[in-house]
Amino acid sequence: TTKANVLIIGKHPTHAGDVLGILASAGHTGKSSNTVQGAIDLAESERFDVMLIGGGVPQAEEQEAVAAVRKLIPDIIVKRFYINDEIGPIEIVEGLLAEGPVR
Repeated sequence: TTKANVLIIGKHPTHAGDVLGILASAGHTGKSSNTVQGAIDLAESERFDVMLIGGGVPQAEEQEAVAAVRKLIPDIIVKRFYINDEIGPIEIVEGLLAEGPVR
C-alpha cells in the first residue's frame, strides 16, 4: 500500500494530533496546522499527498487553503474530514490514494 504524507487543517489541535497518530500506526506521515497560513507554510516546505480539512474549519478558510495549497502542490487530494465519521482516517486516506487526484 502506498504511504501518504498528510496535511491536516483543523481548528482542534488535539483532534489533528489524534488523527496523525492513527495514520502513523498505518505507516503514513503528516503534519497539521490550525490556520490557513500555517498550512500554506507547511506546503511550501514539504510535499503532501492528501489534505484533510477538519469539520470545524469555515468554508471560506477551506476555499482559501485549497486554492493556495493547490498552487504549490497541484495534484494534492483534498477531503473534508469529521472526527466522528464512521469511516476512520486510515480508510479515508487509503481510499483517496486508490482513487487518485480528483479536481
